[in-house]
Amino acid sequence: MRLICFFVLCLVVNSAAAQDALPLPLQTRFGTLEEGIEVGCNRTGDVCLEHATTLLDGKKLWTHSNRVAPEFLRVFQWGEDKDVVLVRNWSGGAHCCTGYVLLSLKADDVTFSDEFGAYGHTPSMFRVSEEGISFRLERDFPATIDHQEVMFDGETTNIRTVYEDDGDAGIAGADIEVSKWLGHRPSEFWEDGAERNRFRQIMPEEALNCLRTSTSLGTEFELKDGYLFASGMWPSQGGSRHGYIAIEVSTGLPFAAQMWGDDVHIFGAQQGTYSGILADWVQQDVTRLRERHQVVFGSRVAELSYTSACS
Repeated sequence: MRLICFFVLCLVVNSAAAQDALPLPLQTRFGTLEEGIEVGCNRTGDVCLEHATTLLDGKKLWTHSNRVAPEFLRVFQWGEDKDVVLVRNWSGGAHCCTGYVLLSLKADDVTFSDEFGAYGHTPSMFRVSEEGISFRLERDFPATIDHQEVMFDGETTNIRTVYEDDGDAGIAGADIEVSKWLGHRPSEFWEDGAERNRFRQIMPEEALNCLRTSTSLGTEFELKDGYLFASGMWPSQGGSRHGYIAIEVSTGLPFAAQMWGDDVHIFGAQQGTYSGILADWVQQDVTRLRERHQVVFGSRVAELSYTSACS
């Protein structure tokens, strides 16, 4: 009877996102998780490095390279005989560098799931039932993925990918439908299906996906000379992959450009229609980036060229 009551209570959906890692040491019903240090040396013993480890009651579970430890996000008490820990592998400040595992702890057994959820972030909507543990992962790469639904049955992790569907979203218009984004960032802007459809008018899906990814870390929209501007970069690739988006307020006409390494492309927009104001804005920013990264990119001036897709 106690087991039945436990599952009824845990069927309640938790909509709060588990963004913050739980501090170590972390107490579970079947042991304490904590961080340790392991020293590894080469054969001659003249080069030794410290590596972070994860311990369970003082015994090593795994070792992490470069002392980058995983993050423990949530502990699920699943029935009376098992705790399951949601672990995020973290190797940088970008979503591209994340993946997840589920650590199952019992009185006499410890198991790891296969890694899953690469590029996922902001796990939420946790649900525990007799059948398993489920939750949601947000996704922003590839850009067409809206989110993923994870279901763990104790042995297998199943992932259901939910894609965007903008078929009924319409196309964003002019004036207030443009200026309302003033002060917002591209990451918010791209959440609007009507805005995604606006840019689908001038570029194929592949180019739009590249643009969205290359503005995922972006500046706030600003208004200048009748255009709403914003720029951004691919996380962890500043100076190499940058995107530029602009909309003419009075007409709602979108424009875009993208910097990929040494090349800067106006993509999607028709040749000969790209505003000189926008071209100058992109050129000035690219020049600024090149001056900061001359060792990598040299000092030559980037020429804007037309293309219809990412290169």
